[in-house]
Amino acid sequence: MPPRLLFTKSILTLTAVLVVSINSASAVSQNTSLLASISTTPTFKQLMSGYRKNQPQQITLSGFQQLHSAQQEQADSWIAGDVNLVVHHENDALIDDNDTQNWQVGAEFPVWLPSQKQGASELAEAYQSNFVIEQAYLNWLASGAIRELIWDYQTALADVKIAQQTLETSQKLFDSIETQVRLGERPLMDSVLAEQTLLSHQSALIRQQSNLDIAKQAYQKWTGYTALPQSIIETPKETDLGQHPEVAKLQAQVTVSNVGLRQIESQQRGQPSLYLGAKQDQIQSQTETSLVMEVAIPLGMDSSFAVKKAQQQLHIQQQRATLQQAESNVVLKKQQIKQRLTQLQQGIELTNQQLNLAEKALDMSLKAYQLGEVSVHNLLLVQQQAINAKREAVLARHQLGQTIANYNQISGDILGATDR
Repeated sequence: MPPRLLFTKSILTLTAVLVVSINSASAVSQNTSLLASISTTPTFKQLMSGYRKNQPQQITLSGFQQLHSAQQEQADSWIAGDVNLVVHHENDALIDDNDTQNWQVGAEFPVWLPSQKQGASELAEAYQSNFVIEQAYLNWLASGAIRELIWDYQTALADVKIAQQTLETSQKLFDSIETQVRLGERPLMDSVLAEQTLLSHQSALIRQQSNLDIAKQAYQKWTGYTALPQSIIETPKETDLGQHPEVAKLQAQVTVSNVGLRQIESQQRGQPSLYLGAKQDQIQSQTETSLVMEVAIPLGMDSSFAVKKAQQQLHIQQQRATLQQAESNVVLKKQQIKQRLTQLQQGIELTNQQLNLAEKALDMSLKAYQLGEVSVHNLLLVQQQAINAKREAVLARHQLGQTIANYNQISGDILGATDR
């Protein structure tokens, strides 16, 4: 018996080890798959899909669906409000001895007039259109956020690359000066100044790497990816002003309010109410039962109707003013960005020329320093000018790409329209 017990324990132990191994392998496989997915080069459409999962405004879409469903349900019903159960009883036992009783039971409910029912149906259709327009508007907001994340990340990458190249150049210069100092060809102060410059460039690289980490983390948090799209350079796009997502959203709000105004106008007389019931009259030993139907028709003399209509008209006027302001803002911003694009395109050529001159000046200063014609201070100054010129040339191209992206955003373009 003891050997069988030991054998059973061994089997259980082996099984447990296998289960743990399988689970561990599965976890490693899942982690590997996750890392592979976030490091894959994404398309704009994939970035949009990832961002929408984290977009807070997405929760409003369910509200639009519920509003449309509720309005459609109301439009499909002929009952315009709540149903009242009416119970009526009369008895002369306390004031007379005729043994007279009356019982009446029925239901009272308002009904739509044809014009009122049509208004409810139009409002349901407007809410359905609003849902589609709201989706496009949220996609446009997501496009703007993704464009900003992309270019923040790309600029941070460029800054780090420039800082690395600067540090490499500074290190070579320091090594060269230090060698000459050891040989007694240069004073010790030259080495000290070169080392100070080297340390400042090391600090600059650390700062730029920190900025890159922040930009990368934000990009990954919102999109789920760590890699940028294969090409982030966009071409300027034009969108009809009426199709601009923000303008379309504001126009849809005006449409809904206009439908609401027509509905208010159709309800000037209120809803007729219908009563259906049964009545039983008992006089001594005789009982009579009858059916009752009553119709109450409002005369439209409610003094508060004019106030409700005026309030809705004022609301529509405010919405139209907001719509016109938004349209003007879009046109003005597009004009401003177009002017900025022209300036950047002209400036890129100038920055390239400045970079060429700065690089030539640095090369001449290095040769002059070796011949003892310039001081190390002047050499380091020329080197910094070359560094600044390079950074301006690189960032000018980035600013051009980012400005084109901003132009497309202001124009109402939504990323992910293609699989690029």
